[in-house]
Amino acid sequence: MKLPVFSIRTILGFIISLMGLLALVLALLSGSIHRDLVLNNQKIMMQEMISIAVNERLKDLKDVSRDLGLALQSTAAFQKALKINDKQSLINLFNNQFNQYFVTAGVINLEQLVLLDKNFSMMLESTDGSVFYKSQKNTFCPKLVKRARLRTGSQRMEIIQDLCLYNNKPINVVVVPVGGLRLKGYIIIVTDPSHNLAALETNLGMPLKLYLKNDKTIFQSLKWPVDENRSLISKYPLKTSSGLHILSISTAQNISKLSKSLQQARLKVLLVTGIGTLFIIGLSIFIMRRTFITPLRKLTYKLRHFDSRHPDMVEQLDVSGTKEIHEICEGFNDMSSAQYKAQKSDQQKSKFLANMSHEIRTPLTAIIGFSEMLYQNGKTKDWKLFLESIIRNGKHLHQLINDILDVSKIEANQLSIEEISVPVCNLSLEIDSLMGKKARDKGLKFEVTFNFPIPELITTDPTRLKQILLNLCSNAIKFTEVGSVGLDVSYDSKTNDMKFLVKDSGIGMSSEHMSALFKPFKQADLSTTRKYGGTGLGLYISKQLSEKLGGHLKVTSMLNVGSLFEVTVPAGETGEYWINSEDDTSLFANDNEITIPKLEGKILLAEDDLDNQKLITLYIENTGAGVEIVGNGKLAVEKGKTESFDLILMDMQMPEMGGIEAIEKLREANCTTPIATLTANAMKEDTLKSKGAGANGFITKPIDQKEFYSILKKYLSDTDK
Repeated sequence: MKLPVFSIRTILGFIISLMGLLALVLALLSGSIHRDLVLNNQKIMMQEMISIAVNERLKDLKDVSRDLGLALQSTAAFQKALKINDKQSLINLFNNQFNQYFVTAGVINLEQLVLLDKNFSMMLESTDGSVFYKSQKNTFCPKLVKRARLRTGSQRMEIIQDLCLYNNKPINVVVVPVGGLRLKGYIIIVTDPSHNLAALETNLGMPLKLYLKNDKTIFQSLKWPVDENRSLISKYPLKTSSGLHILSISTAQNISKLSKSLQQARLKVLLVTGIGTLFIIGLSIFIMRRTFITPLRKLTYKLRHFDSRHPDMVEQLDVSGTKEIHEICEGFNDMSSAQYKAQKSDQQKSKFLANMSHEIRTPLTAIIGFSEMLYQNGKTKDWKLFLESIIRNGKHLHQLINDILDVSKIEANQLSIEEISVPVCNLSLEIDSLMGKKARDKGLKFEVTFNFPIPELITTDPTRLKQILLNLCSNAIKFTEVGSVGLDVSYDSKTNDMKFLVKDSGIGMSSEHMSALFKPFKQADLSTTRKYGGTGLGLYISKQLSEKLGGHLKVTSMLNVGSLFEVTVPAGETGEYWINSEDDTSLFANDNEITIPKLEGKILLAEDDLDNQKLITLYIENTGAGVEIVGNGKLAVEKGKTESFDLILMDMQMPEMGGIEAIEKLREANCTTPIATLTANAMKEDTLKSKGAGANGFITKPIDQKEFYSILKKYLSDTDK
């Protein structure tokens, strides 16, 4: 069924008429609503007054009971009788205090005085009061006694109070410690709270009634009204500390004068509301016509004639009117802007994917091509050049994959940072060793400069700091055709920061290009991408990593002159030793040559990939050590249990049984052979999993030979020694 369509004018006319009718109905009801609100507020105010008065009375009751307990235990007769455990004398003292202090003075209505030992066992009670302890096991107010019993230390010296029900009768109980710091027991003072609460009638100036939870009245004022319907009755429940309702207090207030006043106010409100409603309806029609109906009609007209393909949507919806109409316009404008940004983002990602495809396929072409050449032609005169190209492109592809993984971790906020001691000189000279050759191969000068003094050690993440500096230096070399690239290292003692400046004499950048420099999937422009290549991820990752380390990355650049990147990271805890001259840096010279150690021993290799089996076996055999290979974790467990090995290399992902499960089973079988895991998942969680299972080391794929041989040297015998 199709619903009828009405114009805005018709709908608004109906709404205004309905509002007028509703206003008249509300005016008729306003008197009753106002009366109920006033009476309810009056009742709430009375409940607050009763609450304050009751709390003051109960506090007075506690204070008087405390004074009694302290005065009683301070007498020499009490202390002497307590010391020799003279129960009859203690009962006489209780009876004497019971009669003299409370009955004659009439301060409160005492029910009983009880003496307990420090373990809350019954010792005696006054014979003149009500009987509460019929036997050693019998007790009253058990929740209060339990609360007092559970206290420890200095809390046991505190005086506590609570209300209880005993035989359907409300009682007030105060627990007073006896003996001070040398706790000997407790005096329990039991009183009838209704005696004190009945006196609230004088304080409040209104009739009062006290009754139990079952509505049994225990006190009622002589002035209590016969007809309660003509009075405002305010009820206040009195509860124990655990929330048990034991007593209610009610007051009665004459409201005849208040009702008459409210009736007159109701008539005035009705008259004023009627006149105001007519005036508001007329004014609403005038205002809505000027500020709503006319602008909305203009807006509707423009929307009907709006071309969705028009690029300037803001101008199309720029109409006058109310705040709400402007918000509608802004909503459409934001939607258009969001759509434009989404399209731009899709374009950027499409360009990035196309560029990434190029970046991945280019090294793959070299790797596959040169590998096929070696396979088809054997060892030609250029075999070494082929292998160098395969290794270089393989490392480039490895770095590319690492960048993609880092971006995904950054976007998911899962990038982990560690803080360990890092030798600054070692790290800087390693950058020199890695980047210097790359720069010299391009005909550039590369130099690391230290601005002394600098600390020998800083506390940061060495892997991430090295990654930042390698990214910046590699970029500087890539975009510099003539001149030099330099790395300046300095320490700021005022801020305890390490500063690394990477400067070049390359192509530089304009301010427009620098504004998009640290965004993902972005490079300066398309011509830069075509000429120099790259994914546009390196600087974005470096910026995010520097902030993760607690520092920042800034850039200054001049087109066709060069660029300067400044990395600042907190130094954290520095070591005791400082490097003060160039001579000191010679002690930290880096040796990046791979040295194959000569070892002896037997290694169990658990690896399911045949190519990896061959490669790792070659690495091991080059050292002179023996190796035995199994293809899954299940076989590794069987071998590890029955044969003796100096080291087990365990791949984490294998058929039948994975590496983690295999390590756990070996450790459960009390196998103490050192185990190092092999994995292509270079995640921190994988390291933690393998350590948790009982592994001693962790080697990532692709295998770094220096790292691999250092693990082997750690657990196998070195024949060179």
